[in-house]
Amino acid sequence: MRKHPFTVGLATLLATAIACAAAWAAVPVPVTLSPKSSLSVSGTSTLHAWTCTTNRTEVRVTRDDAATTGDLAALVKAGHVQSVDVTVPVLTLHSEKSGLDKNMYKALKADEHPTITVRLDRFTAPVAGTAADTLAVQAEGTITITGNTQPVVLTGRLHPGGGGLWLEGQHTLKMTQFGIQPPKLMMGTIKVGDPVTIRYQLQFTNREAAGDAAAASGL
Repeated sequence: MRKHPFTVGLATLLATAIACAAAWAAVPVPVTLSPKSSLSVSGTSTLHAWTCTTNRTEVRVTRDDAATTGDLAALVKAGHVQSVDVTVPVLTLHSEKSGLDKNMYKALKADEHPTITVRLDRFTAPVAGTAADTLAVQAEGTITITGNTQPVVLTGRLHPGGGGLWLEGQHTLKMTQFGIQPPKLMMGTIKVGDPVTIRYQLQFTNREAAGDAAAASGL
């Protein structure tokens, strides 16, 4: 049955209005991560423990349009943070052993899936931490590794320091949850354990201030 042109036009108008409303509701927060930030993945093997670290993590934060401030700490306290997207380039993760790195990149299918991503969009109202300037926070969302997306619940603590806002915490997961076979080295004589722990120490700073600091340093 042929739809009346008015019906088609109205449907298009409504779809456009909904899309625009969604776009207006998500306002970018002008923050970035300082070079002091780090994210590490640690695990065990039949030979020794291992850790891979990166300071090249990327982040994007949005707030709802009801907020009257762009200050991240104030947004968190008021419950106005709408989403946090974290991107970790796989090839920036490095350990003290190049052989381990090579096997890790292979296990993570870095050529096909060059990033690990975290999308957080449900936040529990923060509660007071042990110090007056510290907040305990919890966020729910998804984590995608090797193209496999799983739900995740992350916890951490927020506190000011060094001209920014620090988020510190850790989360343990299993590689097999994401279809990853734990690497084996030396003809299978060294086996990596399935559980790994992700530790994050991320310093959020104002994007403009970070750009001014980089320009002053000649970077």
